[in-house]
Amino acid sequence: MLTDENPLTKVQSETISLLRFPMALLVILIHTDGYYQTWQTDVDLLSCEGVCFLLGYIIRLFAGIAVPTFFMISGFLFFNNFREFTWNGYKKKMKSRVKSLILPFFLWNVLVWAVLLVGKIAMMYYKGESWDYVINYLAEKNWHFLWDINHWGDVDHPWLWWTTYVTGPIDLPLWFLRDLIVVTVLSPLIYWVVKTLKIASILILLVAYVLDLWVVWHGFRITAFFYYSLGVYFAINGKNIVEFCERYSKVILSAMFVFFVLSLTQWITKDYKSIVKNLFYVSAVLSSFYVASRFVIGKGAKANPLLVASCFFVYACHAAAIPITPLNIIKKAFLFVIPGDTYWERILCYLVVPCVTAAALVFAYWLLMRWFPKVGKLFCGGR
Repeated sequence: MLTDENPLTKVQSETISLLRFPMALLVILIHTDGYYQTWQTDVDLLSCEGVCFLLGYIIRLFAGIAVPTFFMISGFLFFNNFREFTWNGYKKKMKSRVKSLILPFFLWNVLVWAVLLVGKIAMMYYKGESWDYVINYLAEKNWHFLWDINHWGDVDHPWLWWTTYVTGPIDLPLWFLRDLIVVTVLSPLIYWVVKTLKIASILILLVAYVLDLWVVWHGFRITAFFYYSLGVYFAINGKNIVEFCERYSKVILSAMFVFFVLSLTQWITKDYKSIVKNLFYVSAVLSSFYVASRFVIGKGAKANPLLVASCFFVYACHAAAIPITPLNIIKKAFLFVIPGDTYWERILCYLVVPCVTAAALVFAYWLLMRWFPKVGKLFCGGR
């Protein structure tokens, strides 16, 4: 149990810090290989391929909690010391978020857009193309490069009469930052709903999230609204996330195990497996807080300041939509040494490449902050 030597607020703060870098690492893992994203029903689990695929699928499944965890942490931190809403307080909060969210979002996307533009101009001269080659690029991207230029993941659910899909800016991983900006700007509305409806608001959003009953608006994903609101609920009601997760740990861990097993079964059709996965993510996000707090309380674990500070840099540039990304370079280098012709080699690549990429980017961040600290702070929101 929690003791006087580990006050709840301190444990909660250290738990949040401890979660940041592992979650950033999981984001890289998500973008490393899409093979393990969906269950392959034709794989023989008793074979070498089956064992490797099952391992990769399990890891990929748990990696899916990264973005929801970040949304929940963001909602909690926005209102943690701002429980009674005032417009002056909101303006002060938004002023800091312009520096930490909006400006980095704009700079990273413009940087990627500019790199691609230079590439287009170079290719124009190399191939002897006319300026139409570049003009068409500018016309095609226009302002959408900051919002929804990328489109992927069309899904037709049997209980919906519309298709759900995901969009993102030109620096694709920054769709999270785009959605975070949206819920942050709308935080007065979210605050009012959560304050008025209390737990009912969370339950309504939970149902909408699990069933994906949400209108498809670019930047307004239900994932952002549910988890951000969940964090807001804990904050404005003065509820400690760690205390809650410890009190209900048996329920949370049991639910995670049940939905995890169900996600591995083949008798649930593909159309309805998304429901099971979403329920798993909810319980797994809460379980991550519980597990991390156990390390803080029982082992005295503390997050490394450099790793925490570099999280945003690692996230923003690991898979930016340019021809050569840090993740691609390291993956190609790994496959040059270990071709990945066997299933064991492929799963090894899946596990090693994200770790090496993260390590390289942490080192790059350290160099950036040492030699060009002003540029680093500008692109990383002052982190």
